[in-house]
Amino acid sequence: MLIPILIEQIMIVAISVADTAMAAFVGETAVAGISLVTTVDTLVKTQISALAIGGSIAISQYIGKDEPDNGSTAMKMVYYSILFVALVVGLSLFTFRKEFLTLIVGNVEPAVMKNAQPYFLLSVFSYPFFAVYLCCVSVFSCNGQQQSIHGLFYCNDGDEPCYKDNLNLHI
Repeated sequence: MLIPILIEQIMIVAISVADTAMAAFVGETAVAGISLVTTVDTLVKTQISALAIGGSIAISQYIGKDEPDNGSTAMKMVYYSILFVALVVGLSLFTFRKEFLTLIVGNVEPAVMKNAQPYFLLSVFSYPFFAVYLCCVSVFSCNGQQQSIHGLFYCNDGDEPCYKDNLNLHI
């Protein structure tokens, strides 16, 4: 399970680097604005990832004990908890975006702050979706099915179990 976690963290950082590289063509104030947001974005996404990894440990323990009902309940709790945290953090950062950025970076040029705010809004908007994705990935990894996240969309067909260990994904 260590290798997928490392790959996931490398991808989070790689996306931030790619964002900065693409903004380099726009100008240095755009790069500075994105760099301000990237630090906060990486921190929030790492925390959401840590919650999903911790939840996968709880789910895995129930799978190991051959308690699929408790595993399904734990999965639902992990899903709702992480989604709630992502929504609260996202709404808080959305509401207080200018104050938060000013608090984090202090006094910066208005052009840099102007470039940072749209990128920050897009990042904040992505947190709930990122949380749902990580919950699904952690559930699949608990069941040894890291190879297909798209299987999520094919298993909600009623009373059939979604996984080989009888965990239902009906949330």
